[in-house]
Amino acid sequence: MRRVQIWHDEANVASSGVPRRLGFTEIERRTPSRQPAIGKRVGVDVVWELRR
Repeated sequence: MRRVQIWHDEANVASSGVPRRLGFTEIERRTPSRQPAIGKRVGVDVVWELRR
């Protein structure tokens, strides 16, 4: 493997702590075309990456 990615919804603040503690770098925020956000979700994906 050359890289590993973790994706989570922007509203899920607790999930951002996991990749941060593991040394991942936030590389992008995406707003994919899909159905409207549900519940507390924002609908924006935060993408983290760890490269070899």
